[in-house]
Amino acid sequence: MGITQRLTTGVGLVSLVLGVAMMLDPRGSAALLGWADREGLSRVVGATDLALGAGLLLGRRRARWMLARSLLNAAIGLVYVRVLAEGRPRRGRAGAGAGLMAALTVFDYSLSRRLRRAETP
Repeated sequence: MGITQRLTTGVGLVSLVLGVAMMLDPRGSAALLGWADREGLSRVVGATDLALGAGLLLGRRRARWMLARSLLNAAIGLVYVRVLAEGRPRRGRAGAGAGLMAALTVFDYSLSRRLRRAETP
């Protein structure tokens, strides 16, 4: 198994773990992430992470799943931008979260491109 496949498997596992955590404790997850009172959003992101994690681990077209993962990261980044714009508490976490999501979006997108090249005959 090459590095691209191992990285994809790692992203899938992390997605599953985060999805479970966000589904089991949406209030705690939202607080930890600096999302204030966005428990519903935490549940939605958790469910999406579960689906993406399963797709990355079990799917045959992993490039598409990884592209979807990068789009989720971009959407989460926008949540952090919104939290920052609202001036809610935990701005430090929101600022760090926005930066992290930007980096993960680029990482996951580049990984999706590598997977796509590998999947194309």
